[in-house]
Amino acid sequence: MITPDPRTACPSGGTPGIAQVESDDGLDLRVGQPAPALLPTDLVARHQAVALDRYGPAALAYGANAGPLPAREALAAWTAGAEDGHWTARDVFVTAGASHALALLCEELGTPDARVLVQRASYSVALDLFRRHRLRPLPVGADDCVPTAAELTASVRAARRAGERIAFAYLQPTFHNPTGRTWTTAQRQAVVEACADLGVTVVEDDPYREVHFGDRPPPSLAALGPLGPVIGVRTLSKVLAPGLRVGCVVGGAALRARLERAPLFASGGGMAHIGALTAASLLASPAFPAHLRHLRVAYRERRDALLGALAPAAGAGARWERPDGGFFVWLRLGGGVLADTVEKLSVRYGAQVLHGAPCRARLGDGRQAVRVSYSMHPVPALTTAGQALARAVTEASGRNPSR
Repeated sequence: MITPDPRTACPSGGTPGIAQVESDDGLDLRVGQPAPALLPTDLVARHQAVALDRYGPAALAYGANAGPLPAREALAAWTAGAEDGHWTARDVFVTAGASHALALLCEELGTPDARVLVQRASYSVALDLFRRHRLRPLPVGADDCVPTAAELTASVRAARRAGERIAFAYLQPTFHNPTGRTWTTAQRQAVVEACADLGVTVVEDDPYREVHFGDRPPPSLAALGPLGPVIGVRTLSKVLAPGLRVGCVVGGAALRARLERAPLFASGGGMAHIGALTAASLLASPAFPAHLRHLRVAYRERRDALLGALAPAAGAGARWERPDGGFFVWLRLGGGVLADTVEKLSVRYGAQVLHGAPCRARLGDGRQAVRVSYSMHPVPALTTAGQALARAVTEASGRNPSR
């Protein structure tokens, strides 16, 4: 089992009231955040010092509206290299993480009551964000993760016949949250082509691409389609440090220019200015690929520990797919077992899981699914939590959990 590098890892505890989620919150499998023990504090500190030394007072001033040029160059090189894409700094707008990027796109692309096409299961926070911006999520397809071109076409045409406007399609084709699944290249090409034919903008959220446990994922939607009609939302939160608040929109020069004219940036300049300059230095360092390799081994071990402990739940009708990356496992409950029951029993046995309903755009869906994250806790805790969840599923099915 891998142990944290003492040169780059922070302690698992901390001062109360500082972090959004404290690491000693028990066996909480609801939270999809990086493990505190894997956050590279020393690495970030060294490169922040480099940024301050290199840029002096300019590193602490209001930043350029689109983000500092060194950061846009570094983010363009990193994302294009990881995704088999071809773009440059002119195509990139720096944001304070992926959620900030999505909020900006809701404002730029959305109108009240417009529809956002989403996968049948989707990121719960994104769904809430769309609703907050008065956009209405519209789930597409029969499968939780992969809508077909025909299903997209049928949904768009039906919505337009009803007089509804489509703001954009929000998709996660790589290590999907919540199912953990990844689309093939053919599936990606089919969806990009269908949306192009329909005149629907695609917003691709891809936070977990670099957290892969084997082969690299297929090219991103942004790499397969022209920027503008396809917009990438990217973040360093899952692979470096969420506290840096550094992400970006990869959407072409025209979108970048539109975003940087927004009053928010005219008043306060670019987001996460010192964080972005720190990231620019770090992304260019050989320490970053080494850090990614370390993360992949650690998260793969955590995934394996959780899935190994969950194995008895298969005998009670639960089904899941082994994710090849990312942070999540999606348990589909069988035999009439409800997520409500599993959720309550899991708490009784010391673990907490996320009910499937918040991950569904359609009210009433998700009653037979729970999302489980393996990112936050070390292997021994995940083994204990997985055993607790397996016991809860078994008991909910009417079987004897001791057998």
